[in-house]
Amino acid sequence: MTNPISLLQLRHRALEEGQGASLGQTGRKEIEKVKEWFYNHGRKTKKKEDFQLTNKWTWRRVHAEEHKKELREKTEDKTGVQAGSQEYLGHLKRISAEVQAELTSEEIGRLMEIADQWNSEAPPVANQQKMAEEKIPSLSARTLPWSI
Repeated sequence: MTNPISLLQLRHRALEEGQGASLGQTGRKEIEKVKEWFYNHGRKTKKKEDFQLTNKWTWRRVHAEEHKKELREKTEDKTGVQAGSQEYLGHLKRISAEVQAELTSEEIGRLMEIADQWNSEAPPVANQQKMAEEKIPSLSARTLPWSI
């Protein structure tokens, strides 16, 4: 692939040969190659982080956090799938949706207030500790590969 410096050399050669500002057919092809290179490589996006340390709390996430054990037990009882398997998450989401569909509007309102509070301030310290204990091994394994 031609780099931009060789494009300047072509332009200089064209001027020396008396072609004026014209680059000729090969020069135009070279310009198109450079444009294509900049089109493909010139718009690199910023690399996103592999993980987010903050999440937005919704009433569904608050409910799942408050009733984590009950949802896990209900999922294992109804499906027979143990936590940690590949199928487990699909069943957990389905059963969580079923349980959340049965909630009253007062309960959902209470969960929405808690979610707003957790978004503006922070979850209770006990919840933060539980989440940290769950997330730290996977975060350290991704960021510090030697700390396994």
